[in-house]
Amino acid sequence: MTVSKLRIAIVGGGVAGASLANALAQCNNLTLQLFESAPKFSERGAAVGLSKHAQNALKLAVADYNGVIKKSGAVEMGAACMHVGCGKYHGEEMKDIETDGSLYIVHRASLLRELLAPLPESILYPNKKLCKIEPLDDSVRLTFEDGHSDTFDAVIGADGIFSFVRKHVIGSEADKPTPAGFWNCIAIVPMELAREKLGDKPFQSHRQWVRGGGSAFTMTDVVENGTMVQIVMAHVETEHPSDRKQAMSRDDLKDAFQDWLSDPFAHGMIDLLTPDGEVTAYSQWEHLNTSTYTNKHVCIMGDAAHASTPWQGAGAGLAIEDAVILAAVLAKVTTAKEIPAAFAVYDAVRRSRGNMLVHNSREAGALICNADKYTPAELKATLNGRWDYLRYFDLAAQRTEVVEKMDALLKE
Repeated sequence: MTVSKLRIAIVGGGVAGASLANALAQCNNLTLQLFESAPKFSERGAAVGLSKHAQNALKLAVADYNGVIKKSGAVEMGAACMHVGCGKYHGEEMKDIETDGSLYIVHRASLLRELLAPLPESILYPNKKLCKIEPLDDSVRLTFEDGHSDTFDAVIGADGIFSFVRKHVIGSEADKPTPAGFWNCIAIVPMELAREKLGDKPFQSHRQWVRGGGSAFTMTDVVENGTMVQIVMAHVETEHPSDRKQAMSRDDLKDAFQDWLSDPFAHGMIDLLTPDGEVTAYSQWEHLNTSTYTNKHVCIMGDAAHASTPWQGAGAGLAIEDAVILAAVLAKVTTAKEIPAAFAVYDAVRRSRGNMLVHNSREAGALICNADKYTPAELKATLNGRWDYLRYFDLAAQRTEVVEKMDALLKE
């Protein structure tokens, strides 16, 4: 007897949704449709870090990990260097992490391109903005602003920090993101220009250079096979713009980084960010203490579930981890009635880790931005081990755990 495949809708076509589509495409019991609200599949933001936990997840999520890394222009970073950016201990090291190949930096758009490349065109639906989620008996009907409507056995929201699906899953004010207390501005510039403005030292090897202090932060890292550099400046935020963004002039940046201006490096960073005189700064927002990732036949993942600040560079990695675990539980499902149980298992093992990232990342940001208030020894002691829960996470073991839980549930 032929068994009908279960129909899965993924809402959101960024890195999270595309990673999930790759993972679910390997499940023979499922058919997929991937919906993106924008006119074309694209990623906002500049570069993303893939540390060891993210790489391990990507290896389990995609069929050709090496191809994705190579074709996306990911750059292997030899170390992450963190120094005090101002004050009494200016230039002192707060942490130097030898990565041993455990960190890649990749342009978001390039990573998304390679994640989408193996997916059939027939499952990709751009320009589909979701406007209604209607629960039915053992299924869900989705309606889009263009009038298109379809019914699925399960819906997974990978639609980012302002997720429409999240509102359905949580159904309260808690679904809304809140300001985390920082802003940042980012640019991608040619390597030659970065060397001209910042000198050769940050680029003598592929290293992530971080400086913090005076309530502020700077970072440089290398993308696109070493031809481009990501430039980041960030600052503690006391007033939160309602739309998350604000225009900042060159003078605004100088005011924010006034404690840094004795160092030519700070002036070079400002020049790179403001070639036209100003840059857009974005507030960092987050989802604190998300109460659940699932509501019967609907669940959320990635930033829709655990949007966090970027201070630990782990948001993309956790989204890919989510994809692996969702694929593991859904691969065991044979009927639509079993989907709520599968999503409940996913929620039980993933939610605490997502909430932990949100809190730990914000704490790391506060420490780094205020690095000038501590001695180098205090900083090293405080920062030491703060990334271990990410770096040494055993995703394969968690996948085995959820498969065993699903097997036990399905035998009941």
